[in-house]
Amino acid sequence: SGGSFSTSTLSAGTHTITASVTDSGGLSGSDAITLTVNALNTAPTVTITAPADGTSVDEGTSVTFTGTASDAEDGDLTASLSWSSSLDGVIGSGGSFSTSTLSAGAHTITASVTDSGGLGGSDSITVTVNSGSQPVTITLTSIGPEDGWVRESNENSGVGGKTNNSGTGSRAIRFGDDNKDRQLKSILSFDTSVIPEGATIVSATLRLRRGRLTGSDPFGTHGSGRVDVHAGGFSGSTALENSDFQATATAPASAILTAPAADGDYSEGVLDAAGRGAIDTTGTTQFRIAFDLDDNDDGGNDYMGYYSGDNGNSGNHPELVVTYQP
Repeated sequence: SGGSFSTSTLSAGTHTITASVTDSGGLSGSDAITLTVNALNTAPTVTITAPADGTSVDEGTSVTFTGTASDAEDGDLTASLSWSSSLDGVIGSGGSFSTSTLSAGAHTITASVTDSGGLGGSDSITVTVNSGSQPVTITLTSIGPEDGWVRESNENSGVGGKTNNSGTGSRAIRFGDDNKDRQLKSILSFDTSVIPEGATIVSATLRLRRGRLTGSDPFGTHGSGRVDVHAGGFSGSTALENSDFQATATAPASAILTAPAADGDYSEGVLDAAGRGAIDTTGTTQFRIAFDLDDNDDGGNDYMGYYSGDNGNSGNHPELVVTYQP
């Protein structure tokens, strides 16, 4: 009533809306309009019922997808479902279908539908398709002439002052400190071009065979033995240089070496994701080994010695064990 009012309760359909009034003398007047109220359109509901979210299958395996779609106004819309993959595009239609052609990788699978009123609904799951090829494990040995140690120029200088790549014995590779408290680091080179370009490196482990301990065991006094990784040479060349001591690594501290209990035992360091990513599949990868603590200020030689790639016994050579997915 009155000259103005609002309502949201009109039912769906065509209404004749009449406004009327009667004056004091009993005479009436009115006006009418036609108003159509459309039925409310709600979005359809879509549910993927199979496979389960997070399913993982091998490449070439047949996967069956099923789902349902319903709408309050249009009823069952299951037959109109469209299925797509974030990697492969449209892959199927309807309430159920099977495919064995999904490409390797992590797929977001989406089932979607649009009702007669133009509203859409969807549901999504993740399906991982594993490459059909099997992982490959290779063991690389270091490039002997490029292996060696770098000594700090002076205590606390933080720069290299002397190199040696001519050792062939039990201390050709060494890290710790010397009797003037100068830090010792070692560089190892591996030809990693044998790993196919585009391969996914699943794991990589550096292995060094202990030769001989000099002084106190630095694994007990100098902190962790860390492994830096560089794609190519640390100083722009794979030849051993003084500047390798302080050169920036592609992946610093990407592995921690285990302490070898006795001569002949291995120190091993498993590379993290950054270290694996720094492996150069087109050339050489270098590793720099050093302890967290540069020296222990005791004025004595304290370093662990290892065999290099120049040792006469190939069983003593440093190894890089790589597992990759082609």
